[in-house]
Amino acid sequence: MSGMELAEKLLNLPFVKGVTGDSDFNVKAALVVEDFVATVWFPELAKMAYTEGRTELGKLFENVGKGEQGHADALRNAMQRFNIS
Repeated sequence: MSGMELAEKLLNLPFVKGVTGDSDFNVKAALVVEDFVATVWFPELAKMAYTEGRTELGKLFENVGKGEQGHADALRNAMQRFNIS
């Protein structure tokens, strides 16, 4: 996936487009964003860095992605805690 394809996907996420709603919608939208950056965005950035021979930068992107996964997990837990479906 090219950098432009990644940017296009990110720009089409609800939060980035400025779409907000009630709190339930916002939790779900935030989860979409966090899942995307954790599972697609940062892994692709790491892959690009490794391809360029930038190992330390690749590791950084991987670690940031792990942090984003923690955000996604927290939002999933909030959805269960507050009965958001």
